[in-house]
Amino acid sequence: MVASKAHILEPDPSRLVEGLRDTGYVFNTALADIIDNSLDANATVIKVNIDMDITGEVATGIADNGHGMNEEELLNAMKYGSRSKEVPSRLGKFGLGLKTASTAFCRRLVVISRGTGEKESNKVVWDLDHISEVDKWELLFEETTEEEDMAFEEITEGSAGTIIRWEKIDRLLKDYSDPGGTHARRALKKTTDEFKNHVALVYQRFLDPKDTRARNVAIYVNGESVSAWDPFCKGEKETEIVAIKKMYATMSDGRKIEFNVCANIIPQGISSPMKKLQEWQD
Repeated sequence: MVASKAHILEPDPSRLVEGLRDTGYVFNTALADIIDNSLDANATVIKVNIDMDITGEVATGIADNGHGMNEEELLNAMKYGSRSKEVPSRLGKFGLGLKTASTAFCRRLVVISRGTGEKESNKVVWDLDHISEVDKWELLFEETTEEEDMAFEEITEGSAGTIIRWEKIDRLLKDYSDPGGTHARRALKKTTDEFKNHVALVYQRFLDPKDTRARNVAIYVNGESVSAWDPFCKGEKETEIVAIKKMYATMSDGRKIEFNVCANIIPQGISSPMKKLQEWQD
């Protein structure tokens, strides 16, 4: 049936951007979404900082030396439902992760980037309070601060790269009577430690120089290098890897793939991977 007429019905900016904050992210997977973008940009160094100032204000920064973005690419990246290059190996698929993962925890998303061959960087900001005030999808262009310039040059060494910063974080820690006090700082440290463990496990193939499935990437959290942790203990001499069955599948694009289902027999005396995971959760 052909419609007799059509009408462009744009969503309400402030209602939609607030609603997209509730997409079910937890902190570890939200930050991992940003790291995925850095890996897609072929970064070899990724630095994550999770800090609290004297007033208890928490901010998070993710810097990488990937290929970066020029102004056009940056605008596309900041668009909800951004266009994506058709690269099957890309970890990001839907053009939403950067925005929804970030604003699930913060009200101000700052991105600074410089593309390969570019001389100048660009800084853009999604500020949810500003969107609510003007009731428009109004992305802000701002001048970088001296501190931001120093951090950017440190990670890029004059070349391409990107810094993403979450500011006005309002959904990470519970409300404390003293936001910058001991209890709040302990809670943030626990959150940071859990994130380090998450990175060690999820990005094991990138962090382990002996793993040939992916290129080697250095990831730092608050200045500390993260080492790979393999839950299957393949690096232990007595670990036995047994191929059980070859499996076949058809992907959504019609490609035929095959893979092996394996069992890892971990030698006695090695700390149980599941026990370690439970320790992290506790």
